[in-house]
Amino acid sequence: MYGTEPSVYSAAMRKQVKVASTVLVITLAGLTTWRVSEPREAVYQGKTLSSWLEAYYPWGQKQQVEEYARADEALRQMGTNALPFLLLMIRASDSPLRRSANTLLRKQRFFEFELAIAETSHRRAQAAFRALREIAKPAIPQLAQLLNDRDPDVAAYAADALGEIGPDSAGALVDAMHHESGKVRALGAMAAGSCAFEANHSGHEPVDAKMAAAFGSFANRVVPHLVNCLKDNDPDVRGRAAEALGFFGKPSSKVLSGLTELLADKDPWPRRAATRAIAEFGSEAQAAVPALVTRLQDEELEVRQYATNALNAIDHEAAAKAGVE
Repeated sequence: MYGTEPSVYSAAMRKQVKVASTVLVITLAGLTTWRVSEPREAVYQGKTLSSWLEAYYPWGQKQQVEEYARADEALRQMGTNALPFLLLMIRASDSPLRRSANTLLRKQRFFEFELAIAETSHRRAQAAFRALREIAKPAIPQLAQLLNDRDPDVAAYAADALGEIGPDSAGALVDAMHHESGKVRALGAMAAGSCAFEANHSGHEPVDAKMAAAFGSFANRVVPHLVNCLKDNDPDVRGRAAEALGFFGKPSSKVLSGLTELLADKDPWPRRAATRAIAEFGSEAQAAVPALVTRLQDEELEVRQYATNALNAIDHEAAAKAGVE
């Protein structure tokens, strides 16, 4: 009879209510923990730091170009006051509880809502450190500690942030390249390469004499340690160091010699990285041509392709003699 048995609809509704209630409890608990532990946000022109950071990610709308520039200016105006909150964002990690809550949120249909994921915090914080550059150098010690974080994403974005800060991070990166953990050594090398890329390849702004001098000092300090990393017992460290050296411009004889030796590495990743780095040097890498020719027969397709590109970039005549089209 009508009303004596639950309908399929009412059963589904009860399930939805149960899901929504569970999500609400989890969400409130998570938000309470977040609010109690977070530092006070900096404010500029009546907008909080987190509001300004929304311009950085997700990216893709044309109107965001101007918003991005305004956010950069806001970050520079807030200066070091922004650092405690940015460091908290770099440390963000998706706990099992948060992941479970998002899974439940996607199953219910009462409201559209999803807890912020760590990637959003990481990307926005990275962009903020890019805007702050040397202003953010007080954060270097804490970022250096995060290179050894158990969450690989936290460690990687901490390395990115150190690279964005620029030459002032040299000491921390040198220390990282001598850390007992291979992961930290690799991230230190990667961050050094990121700094070099920003200085030489980004094209965001002209490099003035002061910046050029600062980068020159940075290169003199970190490049010898990157060369040492080419002989590390961890292939990821060797590969990251080779990749980084390709961003530093004209190579010294030690740099070119180290990368040339790495072309015969037993692991394909360092071979790929070394081949790509040598290609960046163009005609300055003539001494590496014989070793590159041997890589044309490498068992790895990507190594063969990179060797072809490198030979074309260095010496067209030598490439033609080797049968490179």
